[in-house]
Amino acid sequence: MIESGLYQLITANAGFSAIAGNRLYPLVLPDSLVQSDTTQPSATYQTVSSVPVYTNDGPAGCVLARVQFDCFAAAYADAKSVSDAIRKTLDGYTGTLPDGTPVSNCWIDNVTDSYSQDTRLYRTSTDYRVLYAQQ
Repeated sequence: MIESGLYQLITANAGFSAIAGNRLYPLVLPDSLVQSDTTQPSATYQTVSSVPVYTNDGPAGCVLARVQFDCFAAAYADAKSVSDAIRKTLDGYTGTLPDGTPVSNCWIDNVTDSYSQDTRLYRTSTDYRVLYAQQ
């Protein structure tokens, strides 16, 4: 699972942990964070798509995934700072993730910003394309 390796890589990064600690969650923020009046900068991640790569000879042994990171904070600048820390870690990344998954390339596919009146949180969403070896 690519998610485990990405989680480990990002939360081990000093830039991310200085802003968001280890507040990186699969799919949704915990209710305790959303219902707080002083939501700490935090992020969620989810795989949006995961497609095996094929050549004319059949499976290439790698996968192209699109992984979305949503960064949340009570202040817009804080949401952007969390997003920036993830970008500095992932954009252009090649190498082996902490869980042993070899990554050929990682790049930004899309970035959007939004605000929720209900939660009063700013959100920056970034989709990354990750090409990695299937294990």
